[in-house]
Amino acid sequence: SILQAEGVIHIKDAAKRITDAYGIGRIGNRIYDKIVHSAKYGHQNNLFYYSNDFLYHDANKIVEVRDRSELEPSLKKIENVTPEEIQKSLIDTISMAFSLPEAEAISEALSSMGFNRATEKASVIVGIEITKLFKEKKIKLEDNRIVIN
Repeated sequence: SILQAEGVIHIKDAAKRITDAYGIGRIGNRIYDKIVHSAKYGHQNNLFYYSNDFLYHDANKIVEVRDRSELEPSLKKIENVTPEEIQKSLIDTISMAFSLPEAEAISEALSSMGFNRATEKASVIVGIEITKLFKEKKIKLEDNRIVIN
């Protein structure tokens, strides 16, 4: 299955993998709606967990940080990366460095996920996850540097 091969995946990426496997070039609304319906069915029948457009193995939402550097550009979209993976990448990055300024934490976390540069869009998305980590008290600020709490 896609989840076994790829791990957590965005529904749009899953739809692309499925249609590519069947030689379908373009994903129209009808096909996409069927795939979303199938995802909801799989979730309801405990085959996997489907939440906020992401497919997970189960409700634990355990993720691994994946290196996307070798993927084609159409499959490298930060908005298709789970918040959990972005947060794990941030925690791992900050842990290894002991402390980082926010901009560097964003850049390094994106790099660990295979993104070559911190675009404005990517920086905003990762910044949102930093804010969540602050609110959850998993990280804190010391001398203008982010550290693990």
